[in-house]
Amino acid sequence: MLYIHKFPDLNGKSAEIESVPIIRDIKKNITLPFSKQKLEEYVLDCLISKSEIEIIENKLPLVEPTINRVRELLIQKDRIHEPINLQRTIQILKTVPAPLLNNLAYLKDIYLWQNESLNQTAELLNMIPNLNTKEERNDVNEKINKIFEKILRNKEMCFNGEDIIHEGHTSNLGALSESLANGFIFHTTLEEELKKLDFNSIKLRIPQEKLKEAGDIEKNVKEIRSVVEQTYNINMKMINYAVILYSCIKLMLSKK
Repeated sequence: MLYIHKFPDLNGKSAEIESVPIIRDIKKNITLPFSKQKLEEYVLDCLISKSEIEIIENKLPLVEPTINRVRELLIQKDRIHEPINLQRTIQILKTVPAPLLNNLAYLKDIYLWQNESLNQTAELLNMIPNLNTKEERNDVNEKINKIFEKILRNKEMCFNGEDIIHEGHTSNLGALSESLANGFIFHTTLEEELKKLDFNSIKLRIPQEKLKEAGDIEKNVKEIRSVVEQTYNINMKMINYAVILYSCIKLMLSKK
């Protein structure tokens, strides 16, 4: 539904643009006033499930052992592996645990809060058309701002994703995963480069035990990539949630 596809896309202007079709859709599918049930049904795809959190919890412990396995290959200093690429693999993997742990804490917090917040949000939305005094407007505005601050980790209409999983992590893990499938950690000879041989040809000279080591690392990285991408997509759901709430507020302001 939304055209916001990455964290930096969210701002006041993009939220305003996105709100137009959303308001049209709300008018079509929701009979006002809002209720917790109506709001929950409309934002259901944006809500966090327990299973999503469990996936992150289950995969997080995979990162450190994978780093250690690559580090062991680096320590061996054999001629089969490419040291620079082993170091690069370690560097990329080391960027994952801290933000993934932060992300997990953020999503757990939202999960515990979201059910209660739906009721409060519905009540605040219904109050907007009937706000008469400055004090009433300020009170409702402050409570709404708290909701946005919780979802966006920020007091502005933008998402604070600096210390959690963001585009940099998904991009690096995606590239690493694909590179490992093409023999990234193995040394390529000058002759192989000149002949432009692909990894299917090169791996014929590599001992099976070394290919298995690399295959195990590749499999782990693929799983880490998967959980990083899933986590990023959940974060994007939070952005979409904020845009829908923004649209609901704009709709109710038009009722004044």
